[in-house]
Amino acid sequence: MRTPLTWLNLQQHKARLAVTALGLSLATTLLFVHLGIFHGMTHNAVRLYSALDFDLALVSSRYSWQLEPDRFSVRRLHYLRRYDAIDSVEPVRVRSGLFRNIQEGTSHFTLIVGIDPNADTFREAELNERASLVRDDRSLLMDSLSMNVYGDWGVGSRPEVIGQRCRIVGDLEIGPGIVAPGLAVVSHQTYDQLFGRENVGTATLGLIRLADRADPERVAALMNADLPKDVRVLTRTDLEHRERHHLLFVRPVGVIFGSNVVIALALAVIVIYQVLCTEVSNRLREFATIHALGYSLGFVRGVVLRQTAFILVVSFIPAVTVSVLLYKVLEEMSRMPIVMTAERLLFVASLLAGTSFLAALAATTRLRRLEPAELF
Repeated sequence: MRTPLTWLNLQQHKARLAVTALGLSLATTLLFVHLGIFHGMTHNAVRLYSALDFDLALVSSRYSWQLEPDRFSVRRLHYLRRYDAIDSVEPVRVRSGLFRNIQEGTSHFTLIVGIDPNADTFREAELNERASLVRDDRSLLMDSLSMNVYGDWGVGSRPEVIGQRCRIVGDLEIGPGIVAPGLAVVSHQTYDQLFGRENVGTATLGLIRLADRADPERVAALMNADLPKDVRVLTRTDLEHRERHHLLFVRPVGVIFGSNVVIALALAVIVIYQVLCTEVSNRLREFATIHALGYSLGFVRGVVLRQTAFILVVSFIPAVTVSVLLYKVLEEMSRMPIVMTAERLLFVASLLAGTSFLAALAATTRLRRLEPAELF
């Protein structure tokens, strides 16, 4: 009967095993949390655009991101109607403004979206139905997924938006983005009243819907070659890519969280490598003796790898459990979609397994050059 060496090694120092597993679990949890927040940020960056119904988008050539889109004349949209591949075009205006809850005295910036209440601006029919409620002057829809910085509000509330009293006529669910903790939808007429008459006849985003079987890439290239240089046409993919790139590599918040992910990755690798190397080093005398008794280096490595695999499983399961619970808390606090995905589980598991394998190899390689007499 073979001696279960791996199992006996693990049972010998239960406290040390628990500390090792706890250290790996904490490093893994930290990595999961940072990856979850980072993924939630990339989703939030295009949350509004994901809700809008378009195949192509007309933007100013000076477009930077949602809060710095620059304006262009709606005549550019009328010019597009001559293309046979286009089914419809619609102007949308996006800008931030101060939302003040007069009853509670709270105030915070919100993203204000100006639309045509008679058009199908959004992908979901329910959103379009609710958007039709903003036909009256200074009426607005408030995003029910907005963060709790605006105080209590409901249908009939009369907040002050950019210094003007408005009336909330309903709500809708889009979700806050990175640019602001909340969102309000108004008609073009109300938008002009809030931001001034200089906005009349302008748009920040032109929604272009194509006819069936039209190729967005080809149509966009054709339009960009034909349109004046003050505007350009982007596919949905291009627009969302620009938005994510600006957030992650230009805006300070994106750079900070991106750096945190890199640091968390490096920290997880270092902690895992160091902990496992220490675990093997603590038993180096035993492994060297076994090797000197005639057991192959492959046998010793097998014992080390099995110990490593057990420690990884013991630390990985609670790390995943705690991370899922933290995701729920963070999602409630930030209103970002932070969920555990199969791809993230596979990535982290592969990273841990690869790092652990390298640590085990590095630690056992020393056995080639050691004699038991040198260790005792």
